Amino acid sequence: MKNLIDDTYCPLCGNLECHADNDGWCLAHGWDCGDFHQYLNETSEPLVDIIHLQGDDYETAVDAANDQGGSTEAVVAYLAQFDYGDETDSVAEINGHTKFVELERLQHQLHEADHGGLHYWLQVDHGLRFYGLYRRPL
Repeated sequence: MKNLIDDTYCPLCGNLECHADNDGWCLAHGWDCGDFHQYLNETSEPLVDIIHLQGDDYETAVDAANDQGGSTEAVVAYLAQFDYGDETDSVAEINGHTKFVELERLQHQLHEADHGGLHYWLQVDHGLRFYGLYRRPL
């Protein structure tokens, strides 16, 4: 029988439900935790970073979204104005893409919304006063 290390969480993803036993097997996923996370990184789709806002820029985005009803869609609509389509994709080719699995690992809220015919992921942390907007490459 495998022993659960009760007071730890997965060091690869930070997921509290992803406990590895003493042999390195992830009890949440049912296979070697390192292999599982390598698989996730290899199969996770790349996303383009549109914009990240913090501090006063975050507050400006909050105010603009609140003027439009304060919904996730309103925040995405405001931030999407900084998406320059192919130009943004070209920058991502140079700087690198963000893997979807990387967004899921973080402790920030992650929302999805459609705007202008595109599907976006919005990363939010109101405590840190932070927004991040992502989409698939065009």
